[in-house]
Amino acid sequence: MGETGTYKAKLQHLLFPLLTLSMAMAFAALLSAAYTSPPLNPLPFEGGLSASAYNALYYAALIAGMGLVFYLLTKAGMRKILKTLILGVYALLVFALASIYSAAGFWIAGLSPPFSSYLGGLGSVAVVFLALYAVFVRGGVWRSIVMFLVAAGLGALLGFTIPSLSVYAILIALSVYDVFAVFKGPLGRMPWTAEPEVFTGLILTHDNLKIGLGDLAFYSMLASHIYLLQGFYPFLAASLGILLGVYLSLKLLERRSMVPGLPLAVGLGIIFTQLLNFLQPLI
Repeated sequence: MGETGTYKAKLQHLLFPLLTLSMAMAFAALLSAAYTSPPLNPLPFEGGLSASAYNALYYAALIAGMGLVFYLLTKAGMRKILKTLILGVYALLVFALASIYSAAGFWIAGLSPPFSSYLGGLGSVAVVFLALYAVFVRGGVWRSIVMFLVAAGLGALLGFTIPSLSVYAILIALSVYDVFAVFKGPLGRMPWTAEPEVFTGLILTHDNLKIGLGDLAFYSMLASHIYLLQGFYPFLAASLGILLGVYLSLKLLERRSMVPGLPLAVGLGIIFTQLLNFLQPLI
């Protein structure tokens, strides 16, 4: 999370996090209605507490490795290679999300294979081209719409497929890494504001505020997971906590050029949910 020029936190800057959380709930409801079991397993380890810790380390290492690759390519002046890499990852991610969510939609609509498979495959390819055009060519509001849909869809999918212990362990590990990466690691040394065109698709811009796609995805992961397990009111509490954490992070941006976007939002999202769970029996 960063800014360009003189920055002043405004409530309107919560618009994209709010929209992303709302769409994540809708995506999570779609997945829950269509799939009796997760359509994929994004975890390398399965089991109890120790497996959750290993999964957290795995995701933290994965994000750290990607950040290091981006930093080294930027430092070496390989901007075209970096942009091509981001484009390729984006295409694969959008295709996977479009395939999973279209299959869910077709199942709910009562369409069965092979027709739904052919239609889903062609539709997913079309969605990829439209998304790439909107993000990397058209830009503007269309880029923002695609980016918050991708973040919401990815976050909801992770929240649906990953067990609770691993969800919380991963979010805590990534929050710790986020602090290190911004203040001591390569993330804080990247030219996010000086060369924003290089990182098109990874950074959502609103006014002079820049929010990472990963931040929005992990907000969605937490909120959608809570929605699926505990229902609407805990989801609402988590969302309020996340939005408050985002706003407090934005206030910190008034004094710094970049702050970690996960710790306050994730921490307050979890705290607000647990606070509601504690108070519900007393109401």
